[in-house]
Amino acid sequence: MLTRRRALGQALVEFALVIPIFGLVFFGIVDGARIVYSYNQLSQAAREGARVAAVEASWVGETTSQDPSCVSSASLITPTYPGAHVCPATTAVLKADVVSAANRMAVGMNLAAVNVYLACDAGSVSDPAPTGAWTEASVTYPECSGSSVPNGSGNMVSVRIVYQFVPITPIVSQMIGSVSLSGSATLAISATKAIP
Repeated sequence: MLTRRRALGQALVEFALVIPIFGLVFFGIVDGARIVYSYNQLSQAAREGARVAAVEASWVGETTSQDPSCVSSASLITPTYPGAHVCPATTAVLKADVVSAANRMAVGMNLAAVNVYLACDAGSVSDPAPTGAWTEASVTYPECSGSSVPNGSGNMVSVRIVYQFVPITPIVSQMIGSVSLSGSATLAISATKAIP
């Protein structure tokens, strides 16, 4: 009887020593899966944001008086009005549309506008892609409107999204804190303005 109690006591002590290590490994695997999932979500969100920017960038500032097929939001494109396209009134509206599109693809991440960077520029002669003139400290980007910015068909637009990933494993989150993840995409502006 005494030997059986000792065996149970020994098993309890071994379990108490092993369970924290098992928990750390298990939650480490969960955090690893979450970081891969978050990175994939950010990449998809950046692609969707760049797609919206590529479609809407050349239409910034257009109005229905200049182009009767212009609408102010995608919700106004209906089966009864299928040829319509979104014409953002300002660059801020374009960026809001890009942030909204990115949030639709990054489910549960709630990307704030300050973490989405938009760049419309010509890049350099050797590399025609946009330079990605964005900074994390403050949102500075070449506006996707105006005659000095190349926002016509065939020019490039870039979207970059920065997200702070926080691990759920207590020891890991205390040791490394949050991890900065980012996703970016560059696409050619595809819309062309109608000739009035």
